[in-house]
Amino acid sequence: MRTVSRGTLIVKIMLLMTMGPAAAGESTFAKTSYVRPTIHEAVITTAMRSTLRDPESAMFRGIVQRPGLICGYVNARNGFGGYSGFKEFTISDGGKVRMNDGSRNFANRWNSTCARR
Repeated sequence: MRTVSRGTLIVKIMLLMTMGPAAAGESTFAKTSYVRPTIHEAVITTAMRSTLRDPESAMFRGIVQRPGLICGYVNARNGFGGYSGFKEFTISDGGKVRMNDGSRNFANRWNSTCARR
């Protein structure tokens, strides 16, 4: 594993912050007819900080609230600096984040709770 000096890390973070969509004054939440961009935006971004490798690069879409759960899709940069594609996530009332890990358990929960209209 390669080590990075603190100064280099600070410079990289500052560059990412100035280059991201939020720096241009745009919301990172998709603006579509079925998504309310402000729905729990602070809750989602706070919860995702501990889950994503680069939370500042996160883009969200399809955010819906269900009883005791927030569901949606997130796309963020991976460890190689590329975007990994939109993936399903859920956030429980307690703030626990679950990302789609390909398990049957997640798929069942997503299909029974989040996918219904």
